[in-house]
Amino acid sequence: MIKEHISKIQRGDCSKTEVTLTGVCLVLAGIVLGMKLAPFRVSIFGSFNGNTGSIDKPE
Repeated sequence: MIKEHISKIQRGDCSKTEVTLTGVCLVLAGIVLGMKLAPFRVSIFGSFNGNTGSIDKPE
């Protein structure tokens, strides 16, 4: 099925819409594969300067 579609594109028998949708599908598949195969990274935002985020009443 994929080989038939590739040969159809190479022959020029595809419409502009088919080529555009094929490109969009390939980009989305690349994003999904990139997210699945990327190494796990931990990002820490903040300075950890002792502020625990609790709100106390002023005296």
